Amino acid sequence: MKALWSGIGTVDGRGKLNGSVASTNRYGNFWRVKASPINRRTSFQTAVRATFAFLSTAWGNLLTEAQRQAFRAFASDHPSSDVFGRIRALDGHAMYIALNAALQNAGLALITSPPTDITTGEVGALTLVATVAAGGTLTVATNEANIPVGSKINVYATKVMPNGRNFVKSQLAFIKTEAIAGTPYDIKSAWVAKYGAFPAAAGGKIFVALQIVTTKGWLSVPAGTSAFVS
Repeated sequence: MKALWSGIGTVDGRGKLNGSVASTNRYGNFWRVKASPINRRTSFQTAVRATFAFLSTAWGNLLTEAQRQAFRAFASDHPSSDVFGRIRALDGHAMYIALNAALQNAGLALITSPPTDITTGEVGALTLVATVAAGGTLTVATNEANIPVGSKINVYATKVMPNGRNFVKSQLAFIKTEAIAGTPYDIKSAWVAKYGAFPAAAGGKIFVALQIVTTKGWLSVPAGTSAFVS
Protein backbone atom coordinates (compact mmCIF):
# COMPACT_ATOMS: atom_id res chain seq x y z
CA MET A 1 0.00 0.00 0.00
CA LYS A 2 1.35 3.45 -1.00
CA ALA A 3 -0.30 6.53 0.51
CA LEU A 4 0.14 10.27 1.00
CA TRP A 5 -1.25 11.66 4.25
CA SER A 6 -2.40 15.04 5.50
CA GLY A 7 -3.47 16.08 8.98
CA ILE A 8 -7.00 14.88 8.30
CA GLY A 9 -6.34 11.58 6.57
CA THR A 10 -5.34 10.04 3.24
CA VAL A 11 -5.03 12.49 0.32
CA ASP A 12 -3.77 10.02 -2.27
CA GLY A 13 -2.92 6.34 -2.44
CA ARG A 14 -2.20 3.31 -4.56
CA GLY A 15 -2.42 -0.37 -3.69
CA LYS A 16 -4.41 -2.42 -1.22
CA LEU A 17 -5.15 -2.04 2.47
CA ASN A 18 -6.99 -4.95 4.07
CA GLY A 19 -10.15 -5.34 1.98
CA SER A 20 -9.88 -2.04 0.07
CA VAL A 21 -7.85 -0.73 -2.85
CA ALA A 22 -6.80 2.90 -3.45
CA SER A 23 -6.73 4.01 -7.07
CA THR A 24 -7.47 6.95 -9.36
CA ASN A 25 -9.16 7.81 -12.64
CA ARG A 26 -9.88 11.00 -14.53
CA TYR A 27 -12.46 12.03 -11.90
CA GLY A 28 -9.99 11.82 -9.03
CA ASN A 29 -8.91 9.46 -6.25
CA PHE A 30 -11.17 6.73 -4.94
CA TRP A 31 -11.34 3.55 -2.85
CA ARG A 32 -12.93 0.31 -4.03
CA VAL A 33 -13.49 -3.13 -2.58
CA LYS A 34 -10.54 -5.44 -3.22
CA ALA A 35 -11.30 -8.29 -5.62
CA SER A 36 -9.24 -11.47 -5.58
CA PRO A 37 -8.88 -12.70 -9.16
CA ILE A 38 -8.30 -16.34 -9.97
CA ASN A 39 -4.75 -17.18 -10.99
CA ARG A 40 -5.51 -18.70 -14.37
CA ARG A 41 -1.85 -19.42 -15.18
CA THR A 42 -2.16 -18.55 -18.87
CA SER A 43 0.69 -19.34 -21.21
CA PHE A 44 1.60 -15.64 -21.28
CA GLN A 45 1.66 -15.41 -17.48
CA THR A 46 3.78 -18.55 -17.27
CA ALA A 47 6.25 -17.18 -19.83
CA VAL A 48 6.56 -13.86 -17.98
CA ARG A 49 7.22 -15.60 -14.67
CA ALA A 50 9.81 -17.86 -16.29
CA THR A 51 11.58 -14.85 -17.80
CA PHE A 52 11.76 -13.03 -14.47
CA ALA A 53 12.97 -16.16 -12.67
CA PHE A 54 15.69 -16.73 -15.28
CA LEU A 55 16.86 -13.11 -15.25
CA SER A 56 16.90 -12.94 -11.46
CA THR A 57 19.13 -16.02 -11.39
CA ALA A 58 21.31 -14.68 -14.20
CA TRP A 59 21.93 -11.46 -12.27
CA GLY A 60 23.60 -13.38 -9.47
CA ASN A 61 25.17 -16.27 -11.36
CA LEU A 62 26.01 -15.15 -14.90
CA LEU A 63 26.99 -11.50 -14.59
CA THR A 64 30.35 -10.40 -13.25
CA GLU A 65 30.54 -7.93 -10.40
CA ALA A 66 31.77 -5.29 -12.84
CA GLN A 67 28.67 -5.84 -15.00
CA ARG A 68 26.40 -5.60 -11.97
CA GLN A 69 28.09 -2.35 -10.95
CA ALA A 70 27.54 -0.98 -14.46
CA PHE A 71 23.79 -1.65 -14.20
CA ARG A 72 23.70 -0.06 -10.73
CA ALA A 73 25.37 3.08 -12.09
CA PHE A 74 23.02 3.19 -15.09
CA ALA A 75 19.96 2.79 -12.86
CA SER A 76 21.13 5.59 -10.61
CA ASP A 77 21.64 7.88 -13.61
CA HIS A 78 18.25 7.08 -15.18
CA PRO A 79 15.49 7.43 -12.57
CA SER A 80 11.78 7.23 -13.36
CA SER A 81 8.67 8.56 -11.67
CA ASP A 82 6.46 6.51 -9.35
CA VAL A 83 2.65 6.45 -9.24
CA PHE A 84 2.66 9.81 -7.40
CA GLY A 85 4.91 11.48 -9.98
CA ARG A 86 7.89 11.51 -7.63
CA ILE A 87 11.32 10.66 -9.04
CA ARG A 88 12.58 7.23 -8.01
CA ALA A 89 15.55 5.18 -9.22
CA LEU A 90 15.51 1.41 -9.67
CA ASP A 91 18.37 -0.58 -8.23
CA GLY A 92 20.76 -2.30 -10.62
CA HIS A 93 19.07 -5.69 -10.29
CA ALA A 94 15.63 -4.30 -11.17
CA MET A 95 17.04 -2.31 -14.09
CA TYR A 96 18.79 -5.39 -15.50
CA ILE A 97 15.54 -7.36 -15.33
CA ALA A 98 13.43 -4.52 -16.79
CA LEU A 99 15.70 -4.06 -19.81
CA ASN A 100 16.11 -7.75 -20.54
CA ALA A 101 12.44 -8.57 -19.98
CA ALA A 102 11.61 -5.98 -22.66
CA LEU A 103 14.14 -7.61 -24.98
CA GLN A 104 12.85 -11.11 -24.27
CA ASN A 105 9.28 -10.03 -24.96
CA ALA A 106 10.34 -8.47 -28.29
CA GLY A 107 12.42 -11.45 -29.36
CA LEU A 108 15.69 -9.52 -29.20
CA ALA A 109 19.03 -10.67 -27.81
CA LEU A 110 19.58 -10.22 -24.07
CA ILE A 111 22.26 -7.84 -22.81
CA THR A 112 24.93 -8.05 -20.13
CA SER A 113 25.82 -4.36 -20.19
CA PRO A 114 23.53 -1.32 -19.92
CA PRO A 115 22.77 1.01 -22.84
CA THR A 116 25.25 3.70 -23.75
CA ASP A 117 22.63 5.47 -25.86
CA ILE A 118 18.96 5.68 -24.86
CA THR A 119 17.76 7.27 -28.10
CA THR A 120 14.54 5.59 -29.26
CA GLY A 121 13.28 7.75 -32.10
CA GLU A 122 9.51 8.12 -32.32
CA VAL A 123 6.55 6.42 -33.97
CA GLY A 124 4.93 9.79 -34.58
CA ALA A 125 1.22 10.36 -35.18
CA LEU A 126 -0.82 7.17 -35.56
CA THR A 127 -3.70 6.39 -37.89
CA LEU A 128 -5.85 3.41 -36.92
CA VAL A 129 -8.31 1.85 -39.38
CA ALA A 130 -10.95 -0.54 -38.05
CA THR A 131 -13.57 -1.69 -40.56
CA VAL A 132 -15.87 -4.71 -40.73
CA ALA A 133 -16.16 -4.97 -44.54
CA ALA A 134 -14.66 -7.95 -46.38
CA GLY A 135 -13.98 -9.90 -43.20
CA GLY A 136 -12.58 -6.97 -41.27
CA THR A 137 -9.51 -4.73 -41.33
CA LEU A 138 -7.40 -3.52 -38.44
CA THR A 139 -4.26 -1.61 -39.38
CA VAL A 140 -2.21 1.11 -37.74
CA ALA A 141 0.00 3.51 -39.69
CA THR A 142 2.83 5.48 -38.10
CA ASN A 143 5.04 8.43 -38.94
CA GLU A 144 8.28 6.85 -37.75
CA ALA A 145 11.39 8.98 -37.40
CA ASN A 146 14.96 8.29 -36.27
CA ILE A 147 14.27 4.82 -34.89
CA PRO A 148 17.57 3.02 -34.17
CA VAL A 149 18.48 0.09 -36.42
CA GLY A 150 17.27 -3.26 -35.10
CA SER A 151 14.53 -1.80 -32.90
CA LYS A 152 11.03 -3.24 -32.81
CA ILE A 153 7.58 -1.90 -31.98
CA ASN A 154 5.36 -3.33 -29.27
CA VAL A 155 1.66 -3.11 -30.06
CA TYR A 156 -0.99 -2.85 -27.35
CA ALA A 157 -4.74 -2.80 -27.99
CA THR A 158 -8.09 -2.92 -26.26
CA LYS A 159 -11.12 -5.00 -27.05
CA VAL A 160 -14.02 -3.11 -28.65
CA MET A 161 -14.96 -0.39 -26.16
CA PRO A 162 -18.15 1.72 -25.84
CA ASN A 163 -18.19 4.86 -27.99
CA GLY A 164 -18.12 7.15 -24.97
CA ARG A 165 -15.16 5.47 -23.29
CA ASN A 166 -11.92 7.44 -23.31
CA PHE A 167 -9.95 6.33 -20.23
CA VAL A 168 -8.61 2.91 -21.26
CA LYS A 169 -5.08 2.63 -19.86
CA SER A 170 -6.01 -0.37 -17.74
CA GLN A 171 -7.68 -2.05 -20.72
CA LEU A 172 -4.69 -1.97 -23.09
CA ALA A 173 -3.03 -5.37 -23.46
CA PHE A 174 0.07 -6.43 -25.37
CA ILE A 175 -0.87 -8.23 -28.60
CA LYS A 176 2.31 -8.44 -30.69
CA THR A 177 5.77 -7.11 -31.55
CA GLU A 178 6.37 -5.75 -35.03
CA ALA A 179 9.70 -5.54 -36.84
CA ILE A 180 10.35 -2.07 -38.24
CA ALA A 181 9.30 -2.68 -41.83
CA GLY A 182 7.22 0.27 -42.92
CA THR A 183 3.58 1.04 -42.30
CA PRO A 184 0.72 0.42 -42.03
CA TYR A 185 1.03 -2.57 -39.74
CA ASP A 186 -1.66 -5.23 -40.02
CA ILE A 187 -2.60 -6.12 -36.43
CA LYS A 188 -5.94 -7.84 -37.00
CA SER A 189 -4.73 -11.44 -36.56
CA ALA A 190 -2.94 -10.56 -33.32
CA TRP A 191 -6.06 -8.75 -32.08
CA VAL A 192 -8.22 -11.77 -32.90
CA ALA A 193 -5.77 -14.10 -31.13
CA LYS A 194 -6.10 -11.94 -28.01
CA TYR A 195 -9.79 -11.02 -28.03
CA GLY A 196 -11.57 -13.51 -30.29
CA ALA A 197 -13.61 -12.97 -33.44
CA PHE A 198 -13.34 -9.58 -35.10
CA PRO A 199 -16.59 -7.55 -35.03
CA ALA A 200 -19.04 -8.39 -37.81
CA ALA A 201 -21.00 -5.15 -37.40
CA ALA A 202 -20.01 -1.53 -36.96
CA GLY A 203 -20.10 0.00 -33.49
CA GLY A 204 -17.79 0.80 -30.61
CA LYS A 205 -14.14 1.72 -30.89
CA ILE A 206 -10.72 0.18 -30.49
CA PHE A 207 -7.72 1.83 -28.85
CA VAL A 208 -4.08 1.05 -29.62
CA ALA A 209 -0.72 2.14 -28.26
CA LEU A 210 2.68 1.61 -29.86
CA GLN A 211 6.03 1.63 -28.09
CA ILE A 212 9.53 1.30 -29.51
CA VAL A 213 11.94 -1.14 -27.87
CA THR A 214 15.59 -0.74 -28.84
CA THR A 215 18.18 -3.49 -29.04
CA LYS A 216 19.32 -2.43 -25.56
CA GLY A 217 15.86 -2.83 -24.02
CA TRP A 218 15.11 0.89 -23.71
CA LEU A 219 11.45 1.75 -24.26
CA SER A 220 10.06 4.89 -25.86
CA VAL A 221 7.15 6.88 -24.51
CA PRO A 222 4.02 5.11 -25.84
CA ALA A 223 1.97 6.77 -28.57
CA GLY A 224 -1.72 6.00 -28.77
CA THR A 225 -4.85 6.53 -30.82
CA SER A 226 -8.31 5.06 -31.38
CA ALA A 227 -10.79 4.49 -34.17
CA PHE A 228 -14.50 3.77 -34.36
CA VAL A 229 -15.30 0.37 -35.83
CA SER A 230 -17.05 1.20 -39.09
